[in-house]
Formats: sequence, C-alpha cells, structure tokens
Amino acid sequence: MEFLRQLVRGIAQAWQSLTTSARVQVILAAVATAVVITGVVLYGGSPQYIDLYRGLSREDSSAIISFLNDRGIKYKVEDDGATILVPVGNQQQARLDLAAKELPKSHGGSAGFELLDRQNIMTNQWLQDVNYRRAIEGELTRFLLDFDFIRKAVVHISEAKDELFTNEQKPSKAAVSIDVTRTPTPAERKALLSIIASFGGANLDQRHITLTTFDGTPLYLPPTDEFAAIANSQLETIHAFESEREKKAQDALAQMGITAVVRVSAEMDFSSTNEKTEQTFEGTPLSESSTTTTTTTSESLPEGPVGATQNVPEGSVKPGGTKTEENIEDTITNYQPSTKTIEKTTPAGTVKKYVVAAAIEGTYGKADASGVAAYTPPTEEVKATCKNIILASVGAGVRPEDITVSDMSFRNPSITKRKS
Repeated sequence: MEFLRQLVRGIAQAWQSLTTSARVQVILAAVATAVVITGVVLYGGSPQYIDLYRGLSREDSSAIISFLNDRGIKYKVEDDGATILVPVGNQQQARLDLAAKELPKSHGGSAGFELLDRQNIMTNQWLQDVNYRRAIEGELTRFLLDFDFIRKAVVHISEAKDELFTNEQKPSKAAVSIDVTRTPTPAERKALLSIIASFGGANLDQRHITLTTFDGTPLYLPPTDEFAAIANSQLETIHAFESEREKKAQDALAQMGITAVVRVSAEMDFSSTNEKTEQTFEGTPLSESSTTTTTTTSESLPEGPVGATQNVPEGSVKPGGTKTEENIEDTITNYQPSTKTIEKTTPAGTVKKYVVAAAIEGTYGKADASGVAAYTPPTEEVKATCKNIILASVGAGVRPEDITVSDMSFRNPSITKRKS
C-alpha cells in the first residue's frame, strides 16, 4: 500500500509540474491510445467474413438467404445480392448443407455438368453436343468466380469439330468477359488464359482466346499472326531472364555493402538444333549354314553272276575302271548388326551474347558547414571485385570483357567529387 501511495504522489507531482500545453498533449495521447485499443478489441471480436458464393442469380440468392436465416447464420450481401458472405468458420459447413439441398441451382448464372443429368432418352446428338458445350461454359464460369478479383463472368466457347487430317483441323475459339474489382496482374492474366484453354479442349490455345472486362477493357487479345505470338513470348522470356540476373547481381553487391545499379542485356537464340550420329558394329549371329565337300574314288569290278560280266548295270564301273563320289556342304552365318545412335539436341533459348553495365557508388566524407559531403569514387580494386561478383551472379556464358563497371554518385548532384 505504501508503494501505491508513493506512486500516486509521484504522478500527482509530475502532473502539477507540467505546463498547460503539455497536459493537453498527455490527455490527447491517452485518448488516442484508448481509441486504438477499443478499435483493436472490437475488430478482433467481430467475425471475419468470407465469400460463400459470388455471381448468384436472384433465385439462388433468395433461397440461400432464406436457408441462412433458418440456420441462424450471420451473413452479408453485396453486388445487389449476387455475392453472399458468411463468417469464416461457417463457410465450409454452409456449403455442404447447401449442396445437399442442390443450392445454388445455377452458380454464376450458368449451369454446369448438372445439365447432363437432365437429358432424356430421346435427346439427339445435336442437343447432346449443345448441352455439353453449355456445361463446359458453366463449369468454367464457376472456376473463374473462385478468383477473389472476379465478381461475374460470361463465357462463350466455339468448339471446332475434330477432323481426320491435322492439316484440315480448324482451331476452337473462346470469348470471355469478366467483371473485376481490380486489374489482374500479368501472372493472373496468364493463369486465366491457361485455365480457359484447358476447358476449351485440345483444339483451343491461347492464340484464339479473347479476354476482356465488362467495360470493354482488353486484358488479352489474340495476336494478328503466329509470328507476333512467338515474338511476344520471346520478348517476355528475354525480359524475365535479364531481370532475374540483374536482381541477383544487385543483391550480391548489396551484401558487400555496395550500392549499385546493374543492367543486363542478353542476345538469345531461340532456334533448336538436333544432331544425330549412328555407328554400326558387328552384332550377334542370327543364323549359320555350312558347306563341306567330300570326294571318294574307288576301283572295283561290279558284282554279278560269275562269268556274266556283260550283265553289269548301266553306269557301273567297267572292269579295271574307277568310281568317284563327291559330297558338298555349305556353311553361311548371318549377323544382326548392332547400331549405336548418339543424338545431341541444342535447346532453344541459349544465350549468344551478354552486355552487362554496372554503376557503383563510392564513399562519402563528413558534410561541411554548407552541408556538402566530399565524394570518393571506388578504387580500381573495388571495381575489379564488383566485376567478379557480377560475373559469378550472371552465370555461365558471360565473359569478363562483356562487363563494364563505372562510377556513379546516387545522392544529391550538388555533392562535390574528389579524385581518388
């Protein structure tokens, strides 16, 4: 208790020693602190809302709101009822319960694969194809609405029929319009195009996709020709390649306490070569045949009745003659030749030439009475060290002669420069 009395007495004495303006500042600071604490408490105590569904039709929105009211689940409505939000802890269970009641009927205003469940036995092939296309469009619409920056989406896919020969195959086309809360980033646009192409089937690629916003702003337009599409892709590849190495070099220099700006220019070869070499060796024998010649000569009288030599069979050896027999056997061996194939492929996108320019900052002395600090440029040893760091950061293919390191002061241009 004595400690509390002394603490109160000390606070009272400190308060009395303050001026009026100081007392006002203390009061304002206390009020501001109380407001901040109250706001944090209220914000932390209030439930955090997350999307339950977006892009709902009026019928689905009304049915879902009625369901949430019956269950006593808090909710918020946005976009004129097209978007319904619920507390984070209620989202998953609410979706499961709504799915059991087959809600929403047409999420995003378009039905998906449930269209295929409504066909009867009398549906012809044309109607089946139309319903399948509508189902794909509906499923793609639902997928797009899962992005937090898309409120609504309208999808149309014109699918080309499959041809027997590839040279006669026509491409499918897709037109997609989205209502966005913000402009998608380049990475998000690429993701959207890849998703649309995957839903469009084997005959749809990004060269035949049109992506716009509801107000007509183009997010992606098909290139006018194939060469333009390839050129755009190559430019993006080169830009990403150069940016990555610039950042790597600047970060490495920053770790050494050196302020620098590095710019990398790369000349890339996008042609791909394939070199194939074959070597033939004697292989394993597959078959074998042999030829052998045997000759036998003999002298004898033919056998027959005694005294009846004139009855010798035709072709027999006459008395005192010779008899020769010959046997021939051939041996032929067939081999299966062994072939060794060496294939060397040079990938596309190899760097033919680098041009690297770096500007590094020296050191500064103390400022004089006028506020001007003397600037000392980096020494040649420092420049050589920076050059080696850049050489290692850019990677294989760059040569020391491709790198230029210069001196630059990045501060106020009024700073005087002193020669080293």
